[in-house]
Amino acid sequence: MFKAGLRDGDTLLIVSWSNLARGGELPAFKSALQERGVAVEVVGLPEAQARPRGRPNGLSDLDAETDQVVKAMWKDPVHYTRAAVVEFVAGKIGTEPTRNQMHYRYGART
Repeated sequence: MFKAGLRDGDTLLIVSWSNLARGGELPAFKSALQERGVAVEVVGLPEAQARPRGRPNGLSDLDAETDQVVKAMWKDPVHYTRAAVVEFVAGKIGTEPTRNQMHYRYGART
């Protein structure tokens, strides 16, 4: 039944009982393991963490305070040019944001 060379006192680690057998075969496998003196531990798998969906927003690296500063700069075209705001954001996140990213996050410039 087992060709793995299990002996008395060994411990077999499995993720679930279905790794050994399914349906009516499972009781036969359990009894064969008990006859050999093999302990069976069901360890399971760690819970998979949900992966973020979609493409990550480049501006999501800004903290809340800097985000408010950028929004105020973006909405004030009299004192800050588009290039100045983009340069400021690029210094914070490491890449230059596109016009579309800025419009999506902060709205159109007024």
